[in-house]
Amino acid sequence: MGLCGCKCKERLGAARREATAVQSSSAQAQRIESPNQTTARHMYWRKANNTPQIIEALILDSLKAIRSLVENDQEPPEELFKLHNIADQDDGWIQIVNSMVQVVPIEEPLGPAVITLLLDDCPLPNKEAVLRLSHQFNLSGKNRVLRGKDPRRQRNICIVLGVLAEKLSGPSSVVVLTQGTLDFLISNLEEDVEPVVTLFSLIALEKFAQTKNVR
Repeated sequence: MGLCGCKCKERLGAARREATAVQSSSAQAQRIESPNQTTARHMYWRKANNTPQIIEALILDSLKAIRSLVENDQEPPEELFKLHNIADQDDGWIQIVNSMVQVVPIEEPLGPAVITLLLDDCPLPNKEAVLRLSHQFNLSGKNRVLRGKDPRRQRNICIVLGVLAEKLSGPSSVVVLTQGTLDFLISNLEEDVEPVVTLFSLIALEKFAQTKNVR
């Protein structure tokens, strides 16, 4: 029995060592994967995770990660790289913007800064993507938020409009400022509108006014 027990222990130990060696070789192979393999992996991740729920979770995780950063020279959170990867495609960029509008909390002090950071970090959209986003916003003077109502979506839309007015140039900036968008921003200047929405509407209007094609 003693000899049998020793042999079993030896076999178990050998099996564990073999499994460890296989895991080590696999990890080493992943570390030295070719550029084509890396690109394929990123494309697969982008396609598999381009859903509203996952993107909204990444945005909220980015908000938490950025809030916890205490030194400017720290590495950006991994969530930003994932969002940047998704935004390489027009559909992904539009979904990221729509998700930011929906989930960034109004009570979060870093909310406007995070929206600006995410839009600055994402690739520039083309004119068609901007036009699609503008149609999805479907803005007009009727979209204004009166005092006492939840202004999250309208506040965040105003921030996005201001960033796009500053970030885009030429025809793309004109596409954003439709008559409906202009009516929306101007209607937010009324006294019965939530002050935070009025503030970011003024900022967006000022940035549009600085755009040569909109003057």
